[in-house]
Amino acid sequence: RVPAYRRRGPAPADFAAVPLTTRADLARAPWDFVPDDEPLDGLVVYNTSGTTGHPLAIPTHADTLTHYLPLLRAALRRHGLDLPSGPGRVAVLLVAWQRRTYTYAAVSALLGQAGFVKINLDPAEWRDPADRARFLDDCAPAVITGDPLAFAELAALPLTHRPAALVSTAVALAPALAGSLEARFGCPVLDVYSLNETGPLAVQQAGVYHLLQPRLHVEILDEAGQPCPPGRRGEVVVSGGFNPYLPLLRYRTNDFAVGEARAGGLVLTALEGR
Repeated sequence: RVPAYRRRGPAPADFAAVPLTTRADLARAPWDFVPDDEPLDGLVVYNTSGTTGHPLAIPTHADTLTHYLPLLRAALRRHGLDLPSGPGRVAVLLVAWQRRTYTYAAVSALLGQAGFVKINLDPAEWRDPADRARFLDDCAPAVITGDPLAFAELAALPLTHRPAALVSTAVALAPALAGSLEARFGCPVLDVYSLNETGPLAVQQAGVYHLLQPRLHVEILDEAGQPCPPGRRGEVVVSGGFNPYLPLLRYRTNDFAVGEARAGGLVLTALEGR
Protein backbone atom coordinates (compact mmCIF):
# COMPACT_ATOMS: atom_id res chain seq x y z
CA ARG A 1 0.00 0.00 0.00
CA VAL A 2 2.96 2.35 0.53
CA PRO A 3 4.89 3.35 -2.64
CA ALA A 4 8.22 3.86 -0.86
CA TYR A 5 8.14 0.33 0.56
CA ARG A 6 6.57 -1.36 -2.46
CA ARG A 7 9.44 -0.26 -4.71
CA ARG A 8 11.81 -2.32 -2.54
CA GLY A 9 10.28 -5.51 -3.89
CA PRO A 10 8.71 -8.45 -2.03
CA ALA A 11 8.80 -8.28 1.75
CA PRO A 12 11.46 -10.54 3.28
CA ALA A 13 10.19 -13.42 5.41
CA ASP A 14 12.43 -12.24 8.24
CA PHE A 15 11.45 -8.84 9.69
CA ALA A 16 15.11 -8.20 10.59
CA ALA A 17 15.91 -8.30 6.86
CA VAL A 18 13.51 -5.48 6.00
CA PRO A 19 15.58 -2.48 4.76
CA LEU A 20 15.89 0.47 7.11
CA THR A 21 14.25 3.83 6.41
CA THR A 22 16.02 7.13 7.08
CA ARG A 23 15.09 10.77 7.59
CA ALA A 24 16.68 11.44 4.18
CA ASP A 25 14.16 9.06 2.57
CA LEU A 26 11.30 10.91 4.20
CA ALA A 27 12.70 14.36 3.38
CA ARG A 28 13.25 13.47 -0.27
CA ALA A 29 9.69 12.33 -1.03
CA PRO A 30 7.27 12.44 1.91
CA TRP A 31 4.33 11.74 -0.41
CA ASP A 32 5.79 8.30 -1.14
CA PHE A 33 4.98 7.25 2.44
CA VAL A 34 1.25 7.96 2.15
CA PRO A 35 -0.64 4.66 1.55
CA ASP A 36 -2.38 4.43 -1.83
CA ASP A 37 -5.81 3.79 -0.34
CA GLU A 38 -5.71 6.46 2.39
CA PRO A 39 -8.30 9.23 1.68
CA LEU A 40 -6.60 12.60 1.31
CA ASP A 41 -9.44 14.79 2.58
CA GLY A 42 -7.92 14.82 6.07
CA LEU A 43 -4.33 15.41 5.02
CA VAL A 44 -2.34 18.08 6.85
CA VAL A 45 1.33 18.83 6.11
CA TYR A 46 3.44 19.77 9.12
CA ASN A 47 6.73 21.49 8.25
CA THR A 48 9.54 21.25 10.78
CA SER A 49 13.30 21.22 11.02
CA GLY A 50 13.22 19.43 14.38
CA THR A 51 16.57 19.64 16.13
CA THR A 52 18.59 18.96 12.98
CA GLY A 53 18.08 22.22 11.11
CA HIS A 54 17.11 20.27 7.98
CA PRO A 55 13.49 20.93 6.87
CA LEU A 56 11.08 18.02 6.88
CA ALA A 57 7.49 17.91 5.64
CA ILE A 58 5.46 15.40 7.65
CA PRO A 59 2.12 14.25 6.21
CA THR A 60 -0.32 13.86 9.07
CA HIS A 61 -4.00 13.97 10.00
CA ALA A 62 -5.90 16.18 12.41
CA ASP A 63 -7.13 13.06 14.23
CA THR A 64 -3.49 12.08 14.80
CA LEU A 65 -3.01 15.15 16.98
CA THR A 66 -5.80 13.98 19.30
CA HIS A 67 -3.49 11.16 20.47
CA TYR A 68 -1.13 13.63 22.15
CA LEU A 69 -3.38 14.33 25.14
CA PRO A 70 -4.00 10.63 25.99
CA LEU A 71 -0.24 10.03 25.71
CA LEU A 72 0.42 13.02 27.98
CA ARG A 73 -2.07 11.57 30.45
CA ALA A 74 -0.32 8.19 30.28
CA ALA A 75 3.04 9.85 31.00
CA LEU A 76 1.58 11.70 33.99
CA ARG A 77 -0.08 8.58 35.40
CA ARG A 78 3.25 6.77 35.42
CA HIS A 79 4.30 9.44 37.93
CA GLY A 80 1.09 9.10 39.95
CA LEU A 81 -0.49 12.22 38.46
CA ASP A 82 -3.55 12.85 36.32
CA LEU A 83 -4.58 15.47 33.81
CA PRO A 84 -7.56 17.40 35.23
CA SER A 85 -10.53 18.24 33.05
CA GLY A 86 -13.68 20.32 33.17
CA PRO A 87 -14.71 23.85 32.17
CA GLY A 88 -13.50 26.99 33.85
CA ARG A 89 -9.84 26.03 34.13
CA VAL A 90 -6.66 25.76 32.05
CA ALA A 91 -5.55 22.14 32.05
CA VAL A 92 -2.43 22.48 29.89
CA LEU A 93 -0.28 25.47 29.00
CA LEU A 94 2.51 25.09 26.45
CA VAL A 95 5.38 27.56 26.77
CA ALA A 96 7.76 28.35 23.91
CA TRP A 97 10.74 30.68 23.78
CA GLN A 98 11.23 31.42 20.10
CA ARG A 99 11.65 34.42 17.84
CA ARG A 100 8.43 33.50 16.09
CA THR A 101 5.83 30.77 16.65
CA TYR A 102 2.09 30.20 16.66
CA THR A 103 0.26 31.08 19.87
CA TYR A 104 -3.38 30.37 20.66
CA ALA A 105 -6.00 29.52 23.25
CA ALA A 106 -8.42 26.64 22.75
CA VAL A 107 -11.08 24.63 24.54
CA SER A 108 -10.52 20.87 24.44
CA ALA A 109 -13.39 18.40 24.20
CA LEU A 110 -10.92 15.68 25.25
CA LEU A 111 -10.38 17.62 28.48
CA GLY A 112 -14.06 18.14 29.20
CA GLN A 113 -14.01 21.72 27.88
CA ALA A 114 -10.92 22.71 29.86
CA GLY A 115 -8.55 25.22 28.30
CA PHE A 116 -5.37 24.53 26.35
CA VAL A 117 -3.10 27.54 25.81
CA LYS A 118 0.17 28.10 23.96
CA ILE A 119 2.25 31.22 24.63
CA ASN A 120 5.65 32.52 23.56
CA LEU A 121 7.90 33.85 26.34
CA ASP A 122 9.89 36.07 23.96
CA PRO A 123 9.49 39.56 25.54
CA ALA A 124 8.93 41.05 22.06
CA GLU A 125 5.58 39.22 21.96
CA TRP A 126 4.25 41.13 24.98
CA ARG A 127 3.29 44.77 25.55
CA ASP A 128 5.12 44.57 28.87
CA PRO A 129 7.57 41.71 29.67
CA ALA A 130 6.11 41.64 33.21
CA ASP A 131 2.78 40.57 31.70
CA ARG A 132 4.23 37.08 31.12
CA ALA A 133 4.23 36.15 34.79
CA ARG A 134 0.90 37.87 35.42
CA PHE A 135 -0.71 35.99 32.55
CA LEU A 136 0.67 32.64 33.69
CA ASP A 137 -0.46 33.20 37.27
CA ASP A 138 -3.92 34.18 36.04
CA CYS A 139 -4.20 31.04 33.87
CA ALA A 140 -2.96 28.85 36.75
CA PRO A 141 -2.45 25.83 34.45
CA ALA A 142 -2.50 22.37 36.01
CA VAL A 143 0.35 21.22 33.77
CA ILE A 144 2.95 23.25 31.89
CA THR A 145 4.64 21.69 28.87
CA GLY A 146 7.57 22.97 26.84
CA ASP A 147 11.22 22.40 26.05
CA PRO A 148 14.30 22.95 28.24
CA LEU A 149 15.06 26.36 26.70
CA ALA A 150 11.55 27.63 27.41
CA PHE A 151 11.64 26.19 30.94
CA ALA A 152 14.94 27.94 31.68
CA GLU A 153 13.28 31.24 30.76
CA LEU A 154 10.14 30.30 32.69
CA ALA A 155 12.17 29.69 35.85
CA ALA A 156 13.51 33.25 35.69
CA LEU A 157 10.01 34.77 35.85
CA PRO A 158 8.48 35.78 39.21
CA LEU A 159 5.63 33.24 39.06
CA THR A 160 3.71 32.44 42.21
CA HIS A 161 1.59 29.65 40.64
CA ARG A 162 2.76 26.08 41.24
CA PRO A 163 1.68 23.57 38.58
CA ALA A 164 1.19 19.89 39.34
CA ALA A 165 3.94 19.01 36.85
CA LEU A 166 6.27 20.31 34.14
CA VAL A 167 6.55 18.15 31.03
CA SER A 168 9.68 18.66 28.92
CA THR A 169 9.86 17.47 25.30
CA ALA A 170 11.56 18.26 21.97
CA VAL A 171 15.21 18.25 23.10
CA ALA A 172 17.24 16.48 25.77
CA LEU A 173 16.70 17.68 29.34
CA ALA A 174 19.89 17.98 31.38
CA PRO A 175 19.63 16.45 34.88
CA ALA A 176 20.95 19.66 36.44
CA LEU A 177 18.21 21.73 34.81
CA ALA A 178 15.56 19.17 35.80
CA GLY A 179 16.70 19.39 39.41
CA SER A 180 16.68 23.19 39.45
CA LEU A 181 13.20 23.26 37.90
CA GLU A 182 11.85 20.84 40.50
CA ALA A 183 13.29 23.01 43.26
CA ARG A 184 11.95 26.21 41.68
CA PHE A 185 8.39 25.02 41.10
CA GLY A 186 8.05 22.33 43.76
CA CYS A 187 6.66 19.75 41.35
CA PRO A 188 7.87 16.76 39.29
CA VAL A 189 9.56 17.44 35.95
CA LEU A 190 8.77 14.74 33.37
CA ASP A 191 11.25 14.17 30.56
CA VAL A 192 9.36 12.89 27.51
CA TYR A 193 11.29 11.47 24.56
CA SER A 194 9.40 12.60 21.47
CA LEU A 195 9.96 12.86 17.72
CA ASN A 196 7.99 14.87 15.18
CA GLU A 197 7.77 11.69 13.10
CA THR A 198 6.25 9.60 15.91
CA GLY A 199 4.88 11.91 18.59
CA PRO A 200 5.61 11.11 22.27
CA LEU A 201 7.57 7.88 22.40
CA ALA A 202 8.66 7.35 26.02
CA VAL A 203 8.73 9.01 29.44
CA GLN A 204 11.56 8.87 31.92
CA GLN A 205 11.11 7.54 35.42
CA ALA A 206 14.08 7.00 37.73
CA GLY A 207 16.50 7.08 34.81
CA VAL A 208 14.51 4.59 32.72
CA TYR A 209 12.42 5.53 29.69
CA HIS A 210 9.11 3.66 29.51
CA LEU A 211 7.45 3.37 26.10
CA LEU A 212 4.09 5.08 25.71
CA GLN A 213 2.68 3.84 22.40
CA PRO A 214 1.36 0.28 22.13
CA ARG A 215 1.23 0.51 18.32
CA LEU A 216 4.87 1.56 17.91
CA HIS A 217 7.42 -1.25 17.67
CA VAL A 218 10.90 -0.29 18.93
CA GLU A 219 14.20 -2.00 18.11
CA ILE A 220 17.78 -1.30 19.19
CA LEU A 221 20.14 -1.93 16.25
CA ASP A 222 23.91 -1.91 15.82
CA GLU A 223 25.95 -0.18 13.10
CA ALA A 224 25.21 -3.00 10.66
CA GLY A 225 21.46 -2.76 11.27
CA GLN A 226 21.34 -5.95 13.33
CA PRO A 227 19.56 -6.31 16.71
CA CYS A 228 21.82 -5.47 19.63
CA PRO A 229 22.26 -8.09 22.32
CA PRO A 230 20.86 -7.19 25.77
CA GLY A 231 22.87 -4.47 27.46
CA ARG A 232 24.54 -3.19 24.28
CA ARG A 233 23.97 0.38 23.16
CA GLY A 234 22.52 0.93 19.69
CA GLU A 235 20.28 3.10 17.55
CA VAL A 236 16.56 3.43 18.30
CA VAL A 237 14.58 2.20 15.27
CA VAL A 238 10.78 2.38 15.15
CA SER A 239 7.94 0.85 13.12
CA GLY A 240 4.20 1.55 13.12
CA GLY A 241 2.74 4.52 14.96
CA PHE A 242 -0.64 6.25 14.98
CA ASN A 243 -0.26 8.48 11.89
CA PRO A 244 -2.23 6.94 8.99
CA TYR A 245 -0.30 9.07 6.48
CA LEU A 246 3.11 8.00 7.80
CA PRO A 247 3.25 4.26 8.58
CA LEU A 248 6.88 3.96 9.63
CA LEU A 249 8.85 0.82 8.75
CA ARG A 250 12.17 0.35 10.56
CA TYR A 251 12.74 4.10 10.71
CA ARG A 252 16.15 5.18 12.02
CA THR A 253 15.79 7.92 14.62
CA ASN A 254 19.50 8.86 14.94
CA ASP A 255 18.99 8.49 18.70
CA PHE A 256 20.83 5.89 20.78
CA ALA A 257 19.98 3.85 23.87
CA VAL A 258 20.29 0.51 25.60
CA GLY A 259 17.19 -1.70 25.39
CA GLU A 260 16.17 -3.77 28.40
CA ALA A 261 13.41 -6.38 28.45
CA ARG A 262 11.38 -6.08 31.64
CA ALA A 263 8.11 -7.53 32.86
CA GLY A 264 6.15 -4.64 31.36
CA GLY A 265 8.00 -4.81 28.04
CA LEU A 266 10.98 -3.04 26.50
CA VAL A 267 12.44 -0.02 28.31
CA LEU A 268 15.25 2.32 27.25
CA THR A 269 18.24 3.29 29.38
CA ALA A 270 21.26 5.51 28.72
CA LEU A 271 19.18 7.36 26.14
CA GLU A 272 20.94 9.96 24.02
CA GLY A 273 18.23 11.56 21.95
CA ARG A 274 17.01 14.79 20.47
